[in-house]
Amino acid sequence: MKLRFFRFLFFSIALVAANGQGTELPNFRLKPPTKPPAGSSSVIRDVCANYWALAPASNQQRQLLVLPAQSPTAWIAPNISGIGPDNWQTISTDDDGFVWLKSAGRTLRFDPRKIEAGAIEAAMPPPKAETRWQAVTRMPVSNHDLTAAVLNGRFYVAGGLTADWGFPARSHPFDELWELNPTNWSWRVAAKFHRARIYCATAAFDNKVWVLGGDVIEPDGKRYAVTITELCDPRTGNITTGPESTIARPMPLALTVKNRLYVVGNPRDQYDQPGKMESIGKGETRWRQEPDGPAGMGPLAGTSLDDKLYVLVPKKGLAIFDTKVRQWEMISPPSIPRSCQMAAYRNEIWLMGGQDITDKTQTLIFNPTTRTWRNGPPLPRPNSWGAAATVGGKLVVTGGAALRSENDRVYIYNDRTFVLRD
Repeated sequence: MKLRFFRFLFFSIALVAANGQGTELPNFRLKPPTKPPAGSSSVIRDVCANYWALAPASNQQRQLLVLPAQSPTAWIAPNISGIGPDNWQTISTDDDGFVWLKSAGRTLRFDPRKIEAGAIEAAMPPPKAETRWQAVTRMPVSNHDLTAAVLNGRFYVAGGLTADWGFPARSHPFDELWELNPTNWSWRVAAKFHRARIYCATAAFDNKVWVLGGDVIEPDGKRYAVTITELCDPRTGNITTGPESTIARPMPLALTVKNRLYVVGNPRDQYDQPGKMESIGKGETRWRQEPDGPAGMGPLAGTSLDDKLYVLVPKKGLAIFDTKVRQWEMISPPSIPRSCQMAAYRNEIWLMGGQDITDKTQTLIFNPTTRTWRNGPPLPRPNSWGAAATVGGKLVVTGGAALRSENDRVYIYNDRTFVLRD
């Protein structure tokens, strides 16, 4: 039932409007897998993949119902303290994970991940200023620990993990390859893995999407790093086994330069050692050892441009590997974010968001020709551990997570897909 629900979600949603403004999240014209009671209104989906609706109640009032993501066969009363039948008019969700309920005289807010806290009366925040980034769609489920691959004009992410799934919300790892079509900004499931995979590397190579390493989660909940390589053909959904890497990397990074695929990263508990890298060419069946990179290769971000790999090493800097001469060099950005979103765009290297920096919306742009840095358009909100790439000439950022605020220390897992405005 869970798989049927996720596939239905991906194939049935259609984007309405998303201008990147305001507190309220872009919504979808959608058909929940189970219809709400007759006469229901204001059907929405929250960041935890639950559906909410206002159903008819006695005395011409309306009651709040939820269709939980983990059990999408029956609408139920959520039993949230402070919410009962009333003259409710609308429901909405926001980018801080809250659900808002409005009547003519009241506005209530609750967190679907903290239902024990109940609902409180609150004023909706004012609309946010327009930014250079446009929210073009929402991932059917929030997700993070992702990297991106672009193949044949499509954008792909594999596996991942959210802590915001279902009602009540819980952690949920993913076992699928998701595809974004930039012509209509729609997502679909392109393939299904044998097991859930977290922090796996994702790269396009030899007309396939390669998914390498990372952690897998067994049915009993055991999580461990693997050397597994899976090759996905998005056209058919078929998955074949590729050459296993020589190292079980829990947080690998895979990048393609021309006819070679490179994977970099260290085993767990060896991040203080020189960074290990290997590569494979088209038609080859064994990985070739490459020169070691700098130490500190734990959670990495990276991209490739022309003949070079650009790997952001936490607390170290931007490591650049020249594939022609097979040598590393290290340069220092103005600041060094950890787990940022990183992509090549218009012949420059973009570092967006991340941890370990003061402004977690910052964008840094490196020009390889002039070897200079400048600031770029900040993200619309803090974000880390998401995926970024250029597809169809558009710079895309999706998924990830960030603290809602420094005060409550609650992480919000992102389900939005942003595109840089021209």
